[in-house]
Amino acid sequence: MFAMDITRAKEEWKIKIKKGLVVVDGEGKVKIGSSGREESFAISEPGEYEIEGISVFGYAANEQTIFVIQAEALRVLYLGNLKAKLEEKLIEELDTIDAVIVKIDQLGVKEVGDLLGQIEPGYILPYGETTKIDEFVKSFEHGSKPMEKLSLTKTMIPEEATEVVVV
Repeated sequence: MFAMDITRAKEEWKIKIKKGLVVVDGEGKVKIGSSGREESFAISEPGEYEIEGISVFGYAANEQTIFVIQAEALRVLYLGNLKAKLEEKLIEELDTIDAVIVKIDQLGVKEVGDLLGQIEPGYILPYGETTKIDEFVKSFEHGSKPMEKLSLTKTMIPEEATEVVVV
């Protein structure tokens, strides 16, 4: 089974899969590049998009758009720099999430922790101001793992506890 590799360079996240590459920039725009296309397809609005087996679902969340990237039977939620809590209905609509990418800057550490407790992902990839990330990691009973990249397969997703990975 092919892995989904998640890496970060400053504010940009790259999700590499067998069929292509998904890049989420610091402004929350998603670009899908597939092996069969020369140009990438850019997404910034709510809606459902699919390019060669890579699905992206954009959801309106207050005044911003959050994205679920789905490929290789894995689902990654990009919350970005969340400014307000998500509505209960939206959380239910997100369904199963394997990993969440969230910036820990605007919404408080406790609020982000509570939200992620509702979503129950296998992995959390926090980013943002170092002191806020440290505070967030300390609030998690299992600590964190620093890694250059997170390689995911469906069989690797923790069933019991959420793991925090700092990329």
